[in-house]
Amino acid sequence: LRLLRLVRVLKSLKRLPKVAFMFECVSTLLVSAIDILTFLFAILYLFCALGCQLVGGKLYQGNPDLAGTDYEESKYYSLNFNDMLSAFSLWFVNLLCAYNVSLADGVAAAVPTGPAQHSWMIFLLFYFSVAILAFELVSAFTIETFVALTKEQPQSD
Repeated sequence: LRLLRLVRVLKSLKRLPKVAFMFECVSTLLVSAIDILTFLFAILYLFCALGCQLVGGKLYQGNPDLAGTDYEESKYYSLNFNDMLSAFSLWFVNLLCAYNVSLADGVAAAVPTGPAQHSWMIFLLFYFSVAILAFELVSAFTIETFVALTKEQPQSD
């Protein structure tokens, strides 16, 4: 019932020209951003699969290699590469919070030797190839869409 009241308020706000323009901008951005979001999801899936293959099963509570690391002290055990969903959540956190040294150090400590000993570098690769690139693409796309919609809107002031 409260949700219906909120919808009624939003409908009445939509009658205002500035609010209507804002709704139009947001809806146009969401519809047009499907290609960027699909690309971002594909890249995230690639990094999830790579992380699961390189580090899968190594980031768990009680691992002696993680003793004394920031990963252990911060209790980031839910952010691991044990399965694709956990890996996706780890990369999503990195996408939103930028480069997290604690996670990279935890991976470096969990895989000290072997063929995947430099797997912590995928965090740097992810940050430079996805986080920065995605931010720039989304920023440019948002500004371009806003400018195009502003040119289309009739000036009432």
